[in-house]
Amino acid sequence: MTRKQRIIRTTFIVIGSILMFALLITLFISPISKYLVERYDKEYTGREIKMDAMYINVFTGYLYIKNLKVLEQNSDSIFITTKSLSINFSILKLLSKIIEISELTINKPFGIIIQNKNGFNFDDLKKRFSPKKTNLQASKFKVKILQVHIKNGELHYRENLHPISYFIKDVTIESIGKQRSDSSAFQFSLSSGTGSGNIKGEISVNLNTFDYRLDINVKNFDLKVLHPYINDFMNYGYFSAFLDADMKSLGNIKDQKKITNKGTIAISDFHLGKAPQNVYLSFDNFSMFIKEISPQKFIYNYDSISLNRLYLKS
Repeated sequence: MTRKQRIIRTTFIVIGSILMFALLITLFISPISKYLVERYDKEYTGREIKMDAMYINVFTGYLYIKNLKVLEQNSDSIFITTKSLSINFSILKLLSKIIEISELTINKPFGIIIQNKNGFNFDDLKKRFSPKKTNLQASKFKVKILQVHIKNGELHYRENLHPISYFIKDVTIESIGKQRSDSSAFQFSLSSGTGSGNIKGEISVNLNTFDYRLDINVKNFDLKVLHPYINDFMNYGYFSAFLDADMKSLGNIKDQKKITNKGTIAISDFHLGKAPQNVYLSFDNFSMFIKEISPQKFIYNYDSISLNRLYLKS
């Protein structure tokens, strides 16, 4: 065998070994990772985590999970599920201590929030993952999330004190994340799960100053979710109303007083009483046209306020 033939043979052996090693990693890292997550889930999260399948490609930076389920603490009831979750991340930027998620997609997430006298059903997670010391050093890794897609979500809220059972559906959130500027913006939309109406809007947040800008549009949103609260202090058996709004807000997440609002708010088909045929208070429409409201500046500038067909029974 000549020297040239030995070099070619060695090259093929090296390339073949690398490809075989890559193939073995691709084949076995996914089931091993799935096993480790389900094996040590309670130890690290306090919750049981299940999934149908997990696929990881460490060479392209791709993670896919099918039918992810997170259960309630010490229970087999569902806390959060999602039909699929996929993440694209940059492998090379990990060498520069940057965790960059170029795209995060969550398809058909479903969650349940429960409030009782002792708090919420996620308080254990909050306690577990909250820093226990204030003098912890900042992580050397920087995290960037660029595109976020949440599609066809559904969120249920239950309150045992009143009681209340309400949910929203068709929850969609799209975001391009933080890129060159210090701001992050996303669009959202949702529909009422127990009645009519939908909400859509756009919000942008400056991640350094926490200033935000919110544009929100509400159409024919059923307010019967408020009935248990009204019934608590008025002891009336019937309530109905619908909300329409087109509002623009400027504010700061850390300073609640630093807020400026303008736009329109309208409540229609308002009825309050013992029964649909026996109401004590009703009106067809109540609307406010707001030029500017700014509590911090002591500005309360209304263009007009109107009330149509008021009925009041003494």
